[in-house]
Amino acid sequence: MATETTTPSRLSNYPQFMEKFSDWFNPILVKEIRRSIKSREFVITFLLLVFVSWVISVFGMLAMGSRIEFGSPSRDFFISYYMCMCFAIMVVVPFSAYRSMMSEQEHQTLEILNITTLSPRKIVWGKLLTAIVQMFLFYCVVAPFVSFTSLLQGYDLARSSYLLYLAGFFSILITIFSLMLTTNIKGRMWKNLMVGGMLFGLLILYSSITSTLWGMFYWGSIEFDTEFYISNLCMILFGMAVFYLCEQVSISALTFESDDRSSGIRFAFMLIYLLGAATVLVYRYFYTSIFPDFELFVFSNSGLMIWAILGFFSVGYSDFLSRRIRINLAQTSFPFRVIRCFLVPGGTRALMVVLTGIAINLILTMILITKRELLVASIIASAYVVIYLGFQCWMMRLFSRYSNEAKPLHGGVITMLILALGVVFPLVVNWVQQEFYRKYNFDFSIWCITNPFYTIYYASGGNPEASDLKLPLVMAAILVLVLNIRAISSAIREVMIPKNEGPSIKRQDTTSEVRGMAVD
Repeated sequence: MATETTTPSRLSNYPQFMEKFSDWFNPILVKEIRRSIKSREFVITFLLLVFVSWVISVFGMLAMGSRIEFGSPSRDFFISYYMCMCFAIMVVVPFSAYRSMMSEQEHQTLEILNITTLSPRKIVWGKLLTAIVQMFLFYCVVAPFVSFTSLLQGYDLARSSYLLYLAGFFSILITIFSLMLTTNIKGRMWKNLMVGGMLFGLLILYSSITSTLWGMFYWGSIEFDTEFYISNLCMILFGMAVFYLCEQVSISALTFESDDRSSGIRFAFMLIYLLGAATVLVYRYFYTSIFPDFELFVFSNSGLMIWAILGFFSVGYSDFLSRRIRINLAQTSFPFRVIRCFLVPGGTRALMVVLTGIAINLILTMILITKRELLVASIIASAYVVIYLGFQCWMMRLFSRYSNEAKPLHGGVITMLILALGVVFPLVVNWVQQEFYRKYNFDFSIWCITNPFYTIYYASGGNPEASDLKLPLVMAAILVLVLNIRAISSAIREVMIPKNEGPSIKRQDTTSEVRGMAVD
């Protein structure tokens, strides 16, 4: 008797394929979605959003009466639904992601996840994708009510779609920023304080963003012209760069100290600066009248501030490279090793990145700005950043020689105190002269050079004496660089000529295998 062979259908393998795909894509996504959807915050927000939207629809139609047929009621209805939805996706969703990551830290489950095959990137993306799923569900709640507004008079599909896109765009940025904060805050006291601060900050962001978008939509300031598309393209690229920076900071906080925790962050800062510089150059090329010299001076100082922030948080770290990083460097080719020289951990290597960025920023400033006083002010501002960050890097190396308890935060605090004393010192001198010597000097004096903000303001005002301040500040910056030049050369040599530990490890493994075979 012939036996019938049955072939399994393709649909029977579908659940197994989806399970493997979900494990490959993000193993913790399904668990996080189940937990978040069953949470009390999501259920209450979901029901309140449905109820408030229904109340707006019913009582709004009753209040308008006959005007609903002759006026433009769709604009008011859409704005009402939009404000309710923005509260859900800009306040509730980021705060839920913040609380979810904080609960992982409180229950010490992040340490368990770190020792598994899950990478820190998958942990961060699991939380972020869960928030995006919640945001999509809130969009689905408002979708029927927005469809109702499209049936009324005066509905603008293009501008309404643009506002809905902006809401999701800002919601994702706020969510990844909240995850960055919660992964970098240590200590129970600070975490408890940040809960209230986070909620207050989210409410401020919600009110400012929605009021701006409401004004753009209500007064018809959204015009789909060439400048609109260029501006939005620049905004998207800059937002993606900021998103990448927040993601890398969150990942580095969950990464072991022996791994490379700085490359992604430095690359993100470089990306943000290059995108900002490219935006200014594009606008300068197509719209020459938009960016006069003073606006370019402001953008130049903004770029300088990017490098100052990177240096403030990174030049205080030790130049020591872990064994794992040295092995990876030994296995890297020479051209890529040149690039990684600016990316691998180390305070001195971070100072190299900052100095390179300041030099590029100063070159672009010299090319674009034509006014001499603004150019002098840019040189003075760059010299101040080099002086403070170079001194901070040298000071932390000096402290680390005598104490193992020196932390990068200590160097940052001391630098801020020195900056504060430099700002206050001219005020104290003027007060002493007025009170005890009856001298009233309202002009710029030589001791005002310790105040970088007033000095830059004075130099940008076109005062002829400001050019004399450039030389001593540049000389002080060169002196600080001389203090760090030996450490910079040593940091470069450590990356370019690493200890050849990779082959030695392979030889040890081979020797152990040979010994095992001999024993067998």
